[in-house]
Amino acid sequence: MPKCEYCEKEVDFPFQCSFCGFYFCTEHRLPENHDCPNQPTRSPLGRWKAKLPKVPKGKVKERIREEGEFYFIKESPKTRKRKAVETPTISSSTSKNTSVPSEGKLHFVKGEKTPKPKKSVKRIVAVSLLLIILGVLLWYSPTIISMFQNLLSQNSVNPDSSQLSYTKLTLIKSSSSFPNFTCLTFGEVDYFFDYSWQDFLLVSNSLLETKSYQPTNGSVYKEIGVEMKVSEMYSNRIVLLVKPIVQDYLAQSSFKKMTIAQGQYQAINFSGNEYTLSYLQNPPYYVNKLIVSTPLLQSREYDATGSQIINCDLGLEIRVYKATSEYIIIFVKSTF
Repeated sequence: MPKCEYCEKEVDFPFQCSFCGFYFCTEHRLPENHDCPNQPTRSPLGRWKAKLPKVPKGKVKERIREEGEFYFIKESPKTRKRKAVETPTISSSTSKNTSVPSEGKLHFVKGEKTPKPKKSVKRIVAVSLLLIILGVLLWYSPTIISMFQNLLSQNSVNPDSSQLSYTKLTLIKSSSSFPNFTCLTFGEVDYFFDYSWQDFLLVSNSLLETKSYQPTNGSVYKEIGVEMKVSEMYSNRIVLLVKPIVQDYLAQSSFKKMTIAQGQYQAINFSGNEYTLSYLQNPPYYVNKLIVSTPLLQSREYDATGSQIINCDLGLEIRVYKATSEYIIIFVKSTF
């Protein structure tokens, strides 16, 4: 294993001084660190000026390791049989082996780093334009995202009605004045259909919207979120083809559905106005009560019964769909 000529420390990868030709460790590789006798004077502009040994063209230069200005140069198998590169003879008071061993696989050559090519003006202009475009996109990204969200929501709320399939519904004529409703659910809205004994078609939904028609064979009705087509009519029954006009009629109507368990409360927000709705049974009669309150300590209390519309003066319209001893289902929207 080679040793450092200065401290005689064994090293795996020695460094050869370009001025005296001896091998040194990493710590003493510089001329001023091993008192090099051939150390030239430093030029005013920086580095020393020294002639570098020329490497034949047959050498395959492969950069294995970079340490300051020194690089490893590895010979290819084809050129190992050739004569090794001879280093320039250096006069020294001490006789040392200054030639590079011919059988060695690694030689140390001092050389200048290849200068980096200057960037062209076109590349700088292209990068600048790309940065400007990215900056504009980042600046307007909230607006762009909101536009895409609006487009997606419109496509989901208002799909093509021709793509929605019909549901066949057979209604038996009621034999009394009490309606016999048949329920269908589209999205979060329930629809109720009845063919009355007076030959009227009654349609209502969980938003407490009600319509009545005097049907004829082949007639089509489009209201309260559904399309109804009279397919067949008989003396004691009627056949309807029903499908929703929009996929989410609840979102289009601006109502929000809430299901509140007995003794619980839920918060709701409309354009920054926050409300708290509670469903309780107040003693001594334990009547179901719906309580609306605001952060400003405003409170309103209402008797909760099914199929009831409450116009709250705090800025809410509440439609009670179902009210039981266990829970209440309401639809709420802001009146502001």
